[in-house]
Amino acid sequence: MIEVMDKEAADTLGNELRAAAKEVAARHGVELWGGVGVTYYPDTGEAKFRGTFRLQDADAVAFRSLAKRYGLSADDLGRKITDAKGRTFTIIGLHVKGRGDPKVVVDLDGEEKITSVEHVRDSLNGVDRTAEGLKAKPGDKGTLNIVKPKYMDGTSVEVVAVDAETELLTVRLTNRFDKKPWERWGGEPFDVPASLFRKWEYGAGEMTGTELSEEYDAHIV
Repeated sequence: MIEVMDKEAADTLGNELRAAAKEVAARHGVELWGGVGVTYYPDTGEAKFRGTFRLQDADAVAFRSLAKRYGLSADDLGRKITDAKGRTFTIIGLHVKGRGDPKVVVDLDGEEKITSVEHVRDSLNGVDRTAEGLKAKPGDKGTLNIVKPKYMDGTSVEVVAVDAETELLTVRLTNRFDKKPWERWGGEPFDVPASLFRKWEYGAGEMTGTELSEEYDAHIV
């Protein structure tokens, strides 16, 4: 029996409430993300449900519903395709989160991965964006069309180096207002995948700076 409402008591209650909520969700065939948060005071505790219920096949449902919006077809779900690097994967869904760019969920060698919608479209159409990006050479320049954050719209990107072996470009960003390197990244050049260079130059992307590199590291392209 709980006699003092302290952190230990709140943690105990919270863990048991979360477990119970997950059981309820599982009984109805849905997943529970998040759960129950418990705060405590000397004599009372307060529990707040902060979870999100998600269909077991939510990614597949999202793909069938939204594929057309992103230049794909609902019939592409389950389709096996090979990209420009010779990797074969199967489309199994679409992951939509907040206002960020949606990602296509794929099965690659039995492992679930996510990749960009652009990569899937290119693979379906036989476009090798990596090879296109590797045509870049030191000194090439382009302009970023950035929707968010808007203050970075018009930022110029300059290619500093090209590494064909790793398929990475070293680039430098320059602030359009004072024509100085962006201090946000220490003013130093940084690496991005060659496949994104044309995307930057022609303003097809909404992400910026090192976020591009982090996205690349996290996904298969």
